[in-house]
Amino acid sequence: MRSFRNAAVAGISAVAITLSSTAVASAQTTDAVTVAEHPAAPAPEGKSKSKGSSPSSDANEFLGLDGDQPADGTALFGSSKEGFGDQPSWAKLLYAGTVITGVGAVLGAIIAPIYNFFTHGL
Repeated sequence: MRSFRNAAVAGISAVAITLSSTAVASAQTTDAVTVAEHPAAPAPEGKSKSKGSSPSSDANEFLGLDGDQPADGTALFGSSKEGFGDQPSWAKLLYAGTVITGVGAVLGAIIAPIYNFFTHGL
């Protein structure tokens, strides 16, 4: 019985944390701003930006992911896929990862109980 109480407390705590962070995220509202309207801030005085490349920019150049191009979320995740082919490679890669992860989650939710039934019985 004690293990059931511990599981219940852990579940209630997880739900409380999830809902509290959702309330905070929904309370913070700002106007929609595009990146083009607000360019990056200049470096503070006395600190210059490094001239070397970062690992992420090296990977971007090596894989040809078009990391400097913006993506349109409605073209990627909208009901009609108009403009999907015009999206940068990095956005298509993340979209494919999202689809593969979702399929894996659904399959895991189906296969895991079946495996558990055959291994441990009812």
